[in-house]
Amino acid sequence: MFFLLSFPFLGERLEYVVKYGPFTAGRAWMWVEKDTLQGMEVYRIISEERTEGFFNLFFKVEDRYDSWVRVDSFCSCRFRKKIQEGRYKNMVEIEFGEEKVRYSDGREYPGRECMVDLLSSIYYVRLLPLEVGKTFYIPVHADEITGDLKIEVVEKERVRVPWGEFEAFRVKPVLPETKAFGRKGGLDLWYSDTPERIPVKIKMRTFFGSLVFLLERRN
Repeated sequence: MFFLLSFPFLGERLEYVVKYGPFTAGRAWMWVEKDTLQGMEVYRIISEERTEGFFNLFFKVEDRYDSWVRVDSFCSCRFRKKIQEGRYKNMVEIEFGEEKVRYSDGREYPGRECMVDLLSSIYYVRLLPLEVGKTFYIPVHADEITGDLKIEVVEKERVRVPWGEFEAFRVKPVLPETKAFGRKGGLDLWYSDTPERIPVKIKMRTFFGSLVFLLERRN
C-alpha cells in the first residue's frame, strides 16, 4: 500500500447499464463522497445495483455496498453489504483491523496490515501503474477470506460503451478461495487508458450466465 497525496475520484459518480445478453437487466451506480468514521475523516465508496422491467419478476436484485477507507492510505476501515437477490436477503457489516476482521454477527477472522475490501479494490486498481503483462498483489479480505488479491493486466483493447469508445486495459482480479470476484475467476474489468483509469466495462460470470456493466454516464 502507499501514502495518498490526493484521491482524484472524490465526487465522481459512475452510472452503468447492465446487460444480460442483448437484454437490459438493470442499472448500477458507483460514487465516492467524504464521511467521518469514529471521529476520523474517511472516503466512503458506494455501489448500488438494481434490476428493472422483466428481470424484477424473474430475479429481483437490490444490492448496496458501502466501503469506508482511510484518507491517507486507502486502507479499508469498514465494509457493509446489504443485498436482496430473489428471495435471498442479507446484511453484513465488517470492521477491519490489523489483528482481526470482525463481522457484525460476531465472527472473527485474521487481519493484516492495510487491506482492501470487495468494493474498494475496484478503486485501488485505478491508482496502480497499469501495463500489459504486469501482475500486482493486494492484501484483501472478502467473503471470510484474508489473502492476496492477484491483479493481472491481461491486454489492452478498444472498448465501445454508451459513454464512448476507449483504449482500455483488461484486468482480471483473482482470489481463488472465494467467489467474491466472480465464479471460477469469472470477473474482468476494463479500465480506460487515460489518467483517470475509469472502469468503463465490467463482466461478471454468475450461476445463471454473464452480466456486463457498460458505462453510460460519468459525472
